[in-house]
Amino acid sequence: MFISIIRLILLMSISTTIFVGCINGEAENTSATELESFVAKSDTCEKPPKVLNWSGQSYELISENTSEEPGMKYGFVNCDEGSFTIGDGGTDTLTIYSVGNPKDNSGIIFIGKWGHAIYSIKSNGH
Repeated sequence: MFISIIRLILLMSISTTIFVGCINGEAENTSATELESFVAKSDTCEKPPKVLNWSGQSYELISENTSEEPGMKYGFVNCDEGSFTIGDGGTDTLTIYSVGNPKDNSGIIFIGKWGHAIYSIKSNGH
């Protein structure tokens, strides 16, 4: 029973991520496998993307270089020619953290060549 609940939660999370990516129009003409690992699209890997999809949420860039301290590590991201996808923690991997304590702040910090970029949950009005 417990395993079934975990599988259902994972399936819902993946479905939400795919749905958010399609709504944002950032994942056009990609396969289901690519959509599952899609995080963001940018012109280059040298700058943080303006919008980031992470764990079923869309985040918008607030600052390219923040002094906020990273909190909990959420995961890794790879970048290839401006296409950001879920990473494995290998060489040249980018990292996503919470902003401080995730119980107190819903923002994320995306660490890359640009420094520590800070994102907040994208509001429905944008």
